[in-house]
Amino acid sequence: MLMLAYLCQRIRPAAGYTVDENLWQDEFYGDSETCTRLIPTLDGGFLLGGSTGYPYRKYFLSKTDADGELEWMRILSPSERHNYFGGVAQLPDSNYLIAGQSHHGVYANIFKVNSQGDSLLSRSYGDDVFNDIVSDSTGKAVAIGFTNDDAEFGAWDA
Repeated sequence: MLMLAYLCQRIRPAAGYTVDENLWQDEFYGDSETCTRLIPTLDGGFLLGGSTGYPYRKYFLSKTDADGELEWMRILSPSERHNYFGGVAQLPDSNYLIAGQSHHGVYANIFKVNSQGDSLLSRSYGDDVFNDIVSDSTGKAVAIGFTNDDAEFGAWDA
């Protein structure tokens, strides 16, 4: 069992952005978590994302408040095997979009969850990989990655 540690530090807005002091630190124990993304949330907290599980990976989300207190944790699994977290973005309505892949690039996945982590949408796209996702202030989102097929490029509404 591996330890997943979250550490947030206050950065002084001075030249060079030096680390000032440790604001909070917390540790969660689980089944082989790997945290790969940390984003600030509209309510002043943080959303952490990554992958968890052995031997079959699933998406892992953890929401904290501004003081690092755990608010909720969710495990998302678009398939039974090998799911890899790519990225997360918060929308202006406080919902989140999560992007990643399943089966080593056989499927690209998009999840939409509400501010409490409850699932609202799940979509998969064949022969693609999503490595990250971003959203603008209007709620439009773009997932980036690559395709393993001769697919056409396009856009969609999440």
